[in-house]
Amino acid sequence: HPWAQMHLMDYYWEGKWVRQSLSEFLHWNCQAAKRGHPAALRNIGKWFLHGELGCPVDLHQAQEYLEAGLKASKTSSAVCYESCQNGLVEIAECHCEAKSFKKAKAILL
Repeated sequence: HPWAQMHLMDYYWEGKWVRQSLSEFLHWNCQAAKRGHPAALRNIGKWFLHGELGCPVDLHQAQEYLEAGLKASKTSSAVCYESCQNGLVEIAECHCEAKSFKKAKAILL
């Protein structure tokens, strides 16, 4: 179940009841994302957006994950929905800075 996978992810990040492990943290987040968990999708999108936790900066990948997280969170999590929206706005701002106004407009509409 993706919610249980997210709890495991948190435990490995915090080292709560298990030995702290970045690889296990990433594994369980990815498993939850494969099952459509909105926060897991958002996490991966943010990692690609900011180049964190071994992910390269990749606006296309970030956008795909954040849009999936946005869609998945419409009925479950207002906080996650807002976080995904904010991430997409960040991507649009990056496109504006690079003078890719069509890409920014497509994201914002």
